[in-house]
Amino acid sequence: MARFTRRRFLRDDAGGASVEFVVVAVALFSMLLVMFETGMIMARSILIDRGLQVAVREIRLGYVETSEYDYFRDRVCEEAFLVIDCQENLLLEVTPFTTVAAYAPGQTPTCVDRSAPSTPTPGFNTGLAENVMFVRVCLLIDPFFPGSAIAADLARDSTGALAITASSAFMNEPD
Repeated sequence: MARFTRRRFLRDDAGGASVEFVVVAVALFSMLLVMFETGMIMARSILIDRGLQVAVREIRLGYVETSEYDYFRDRVCEEAFLVIDCQENLLLEVTPFTTVAAYAPGQTPTCVDRSAPSTPTPGFNTGLAENVMFVRVCLLIDPFFPGSAIAADLARDSTGALAITASSAFMNEPD
């Protein structure tokens, strides 16, 4: 039976490859998780934007007679099939377009407040004939990996959810 000493232990290089593998594997696995998270965020963002464009097109072309909040929200969510609990986490704003400064790209849209028991419907004014209407959507999503670095630049609410936004504009047809 060999006697183990401190010197002998420190000189032993057995298992050195395992340490290198662990360091590299953690970095590669982290990168894989961040890429997955980024892909899912982008897919949801694209689907919400597409859903908004489809809903706006239907109203603009007169395929739909109603312009109710629930119908509009549900139509956007139908097109965004990757989004879980879309109806509960999506908030729409529809307002007449008055000035460009009122809808600057940097302005933060209203999002669902998950800490409140109920969320009131924000401005949903369908406007009059020949009004230019501005539509803005805010969707809250929970990240798959809350600590992922890609999520650091996106707006977050008090629950840690990420805010995905989309906007569009259309003109009401004359009577």
